[in-house]
Amino acid sequence: MANFVKLYKNNPSVGYLSTPITTSAVTHAILGNLPAYLPGFSSVLRSLKIGMTHGYFLLGLFTILGPLRNSVIANLAGFFQQFV
Repeated sequence: MANFVKLYKNNPSVGYLSTPITTSAVTHAILGNLPAYLPGFSSVLRSLKIGMTHGYFLLGLFTILGPLRNSVIANLAGFFQQFV
């Protein structure tokens, strides 16, 4: 059986293990495109982008798929669901 978990750059003092998932180019590309790691943004713009994304998922999904989706107050219920 092959040993897939190795020391990162063969340095035992780093405290990071190198695996096929953590060192793959696909993982680095996905993580590099997250708003927290995008270059050229200030911390305020990063947090605003992350907050707007999470707000959409909380409000949008509850409004469309929630138990009050067919009522008149679906948007209001989805808005208040964010604060619960």
